[in-house]
Formats: sequence, structure tokens, C-alpha cells
Amino acid sequence: RINPDYPDSHIGLALELARQPGREADAIRHLERALELKPGAADAHNDLGLILSTQPGRLSEAIAHYEAALRLKPTLAEAHANLANALAALPGRMPDALAHYEAALHLNPSSPEMHENYGNVLAKLPGRLPEAVAQYEAALRLNPDDAEAHANLGAVEAQLPGHQREAVTHFEAALRINPGVAWVHLALASELSSVPGREPEAIAHAEAALRLKPDYPEAHNCLAIIYAQQGRLETARSEWETALRIKPDYETARENLQRLERMARPPGQKP
Repeated sequence: RINPDYPDSHIGLALELARQPGREADAIRHLERALELKPGAADAHNDLGLILSTQPGRLSEAIAHYEAALRLKPTLAEAHANLANALAALPGRMPDALAHYEAALHLNPSSPEMHENYGNVLAKLPGRLPEAVAQYEAALRLNPDDAEAHANLGAVEAQLPGHQREAVTHFEAALRINPGVAWVHLALASELSSVPGREPEAIAHAEAALRLKPDYPEAHNCLAIIYAQQGRLETARSEWETALRIKPDYETARENLQRLERMARPPGQKP
């Protein structure tokens, strides 16, 4: 009110507004005004890009602001990381995204978030799982109590042959830190289900996933597989039927149930 043309006040107010639900439009308005008053404010371009990236249909504007920030300040690691995240969501822009992730880590190698974000992208690319593991491990060296990094590393390890023990270790670590994530309980249950003697733990984790997320067809499917392995075929049948009630187009559960029915059919009986 005293000095409406002071850009730093607009920037500060915008950052506070951005933290309040439903105030993103006001935050954007103040950052745009700040950039009218101070076009060379690289951090303001980056902040505006970050807010715009959360708004439907405004990703291209966000990218333009990240690029403006980097023209003004090429060493702004956060802008490289944010631009990388945005480009990774666009078809055909993955090579550019990877280049910006690498630039961000070169500028700020001590950021666990940047290592984890890079790992998340590498984990989705063919043949890059070992590199994803290295990035998650780097993130955990910097922040050993990051439950999400442990969980994501466990998910990658589970895809690598011979890495089941490592996957279990990281899923367990993630749940010690944050026991309230349903998909991690299910992932751990899936891994433990094939470890001799650990089926009761697998069941307990699948049930924990269902307590957190009652309509979770994949958890019912996992329980059914374990029960079928134990010879508890009627209990398995019930779990698969429940999975299909929740998700009628769940083909994996349907195929498993059909396989069970073929096994239970008396010899010579036609379908």
C-alpha cells in the first residue's frame, strides 16, 4: 500500500499467497506485476513458472518462464530442475529434460530432491534402472529418512533380477518412517509372498494396505494369490471376486479367478 511499485514486496506476497489453498491466481498476479517492474528477476520467473505448472493448461507458460530465468541466470539450479520436470511431461522432450536434470545436479549435487526427481525419470526409461538406483542411493545418502526415496528405490530394485532382498529392505525402511502409504504395504506384500516362511507378513502388509485404502483391488488380488499358494482356495476365490466387484475390468484378477476355477473343476467336467 505504501509503495505499490516495489517488486520485492510483490514477490514476497506472491510466495506467501502460493502457500494458501485457492490463492494461486493472486500469487500469479503479483509475480507478473513484479516482473513488469523488474524484468531481470530470474528467481521471480522461476517462482512464476512453478505456480503456473500446477495450473491446468498452463505448462507451456511455465516452461517459458523457466527458460527466461535461465537466460538471466544460467546457474540457477532450481530453474534447471523445474524445467526438467516440466519437459519430462511432454512428448519428445525427454532428452532435453535429462540435460536439465544433469545441469541441476552439477550445480547443486547436495540436493536430495534433485537426485530423487532425476531417479524418478530414469526409472521410467528403458535400460536406465541401474542409473535410477544410483540417483536414489545418492538422495538417501543425503537424507536417509526420506520414506519416498526408500519406497521408490524399492520399486526399482524389485524390477532388477536378483535384487529382491534389497527391494524388501527399502520397502521396510520406507514403512518404518511412514507406515501410512498403502502402495508400499502392497509392494512389500508382493515381494514377501515369494519368500519362504514370510507369507504371514505378506498377508499382514496386504491387509494393512486395505485398511488404508479399502477399495484397493490390487491388494485383494495379492491376498488371493497368497491364499491360493497356501491351498486356501475358497478364501482366494472370495478375494478375487471382491477385486472384480471393485474393478470389473481388472483382467489380472479375472484371469487368476478363471485359472482357479479350472483347477477346482472335477476331471472330465466341461466348462
